[in-house]
Amino acid sequence: MARARLIDGARPDLPTGRAGQGAALGLTLAGLLVVWFGLIAPGLAWYDARARSIAERRLMIAHERALIAALPELRRRIAGLRGGDIAATALLTGGSDAVAGAALQGDVQALAARHAITLDSAEILTTVKTGTMRRIPLRISLTTDYPRLIALLGAIGAAAPRMLVDDVSLHATGLPDPGRDLPLRARFTISAFRAAQPR
Repeated sequence: MARARLIDGARPDLPTGRAGQGAALGLTLAGLLVVWFGLIAPGLAWYDARARSIAERRLMIAHERALIAALPELRRRIAGLRGGDIAATALLTGGSDAVAGAALQGDVQALAARHAITLDSAEILTTVKTGTMRRIPLRISLTTDYPRLIALLGAIGAAAPRMLVDDVSLHATGLPDPGRDLPLRARFTISAFRAAQPR
């Protein structure tokens, strides 16, 4: 009997009745908040980031596959260029790299304007000599939706002088809006070629 009283009176500070129920409910809610903010919310954020990364990689893979499919045709054209068979319209004109780069920038801006896209920035990078050609790279940044971006990339691929797109980087700029395409911020490099020696 004395031992039972000792056990009953060992923790007289624990609430009982409604106060005990309220304390238990508070502890449960606190535990749920810890689980939410400590595990679930970071997990959801990680999942969302991974989903965006996968979507961007799928887009880049699709574009790279299109470039790979175009390689045989590009090799044929390069072989023709070495033999002098490709028309002069396949190359940038201009007596210097700076003039050719300015022409390339103007052509890209015109293509973007046709698709209602304004370039955020355009920077001519260092020219690279490749055999008898000089590659003029132009790094551009723009913000648009997915359909317009794909249309612009298609127009660049079909343009004259010939242009190549690489080093593509895409990022979503907002949250999805029902009925509207998600805006994307795109950065990529466009390269065109000019003869190493003026014609």
